[in-house]
Amino acid sequence: MKSTVERLNRTRLQVVLSAFFFAVVMGVAISGIGLGNAAQGADAKNMPGSSFQTDFSVAEVMEAIVMPAADVLWNAVVIYSTQDGLVEEKPETDEDWTRLRWSAVNLAEATNLLLVPGRLAAKPGTEAGPGELAPEQIQMLIDDNQPAWIAHAKVLHAT
Repeated sequence: MKSTVERLNRTRLQVVLSAFFFAVVMGVAISGIGLGNAAQGADAKNMPGSSFQTDFSVAEVMEAIVMPAADVLWNAVVIYSTQDGLVEEKPETDEDWTRLRWSAVNLAEATNLLLVPGRLAAKPGTEAGPGELAPEQIQMLIDDNQPAWIAHAKVLHAT
């Protein structure tokens, strides 16, 4: 049985790794990657001939699909210390491995969702958190360099 301290240390490590992954992915987004013109973005889903509906923002795709899938992968193997020694938790059953595979599929396919034309960085009215750029600033950075956005999404997909 794990002690409270061991559970807290494990939770802290998971939070740090999750925050690190989120920071890396958002750093990629903020570093000048693009999805298309913001002015066109709001109308892109309504354009004749467009088969895409972008009801959710990049931030929402990240929070709903990318982060949960990444968390499953990041937490697939955990090693912690007890009074009896090191304990390793890892996938062992077919069900465990299937869960990891589907998380990897979700993560890889979410990169395609990030490239859908017209998807905004954040919903209008979203406020920036402490130390973050305003969503409008992020959108401008994204719009100014679509080739870099595509390249970064492909790197995330390949990872």
